Amino acid sequence: MQFLRIKDLQSRYGISRQTVYNYENAGVIPKSFKIGNFRVWDANEIENFDKKRIKEDQCTPFELSLPYFLFVITSS
Repeated sequence: MQFLRIKDLQSRYGISRQTVYNYENAGVIPKSFKIGNFRVWDANEIENFDKKRIKEDQCTPFELSLPYFLFVITSS
C-alpha cells in the first residue's frame, strides 16, 4: 500500500494545505487517516477518485484542477 502526504496532494492539485482539508471535510476528496504523527491518504483511493472524475465528467487528466471542486461544492 502506498500513501500520499499533504504535500503530495498540494502539488498534485495545486492547492493550499487548508484547501485540501476543506475539501476532505466537505467530502470532495477521500478521507485521510493517521499513521503515527502523520495524516496520509491511500494513493489507490486518490488514483481511483481521479479516474472516476475523468470518466464521469469526461475531462482529461489535465483538467483535474481544483477550481472544478469549488464549483461542485458551491453548486451542490
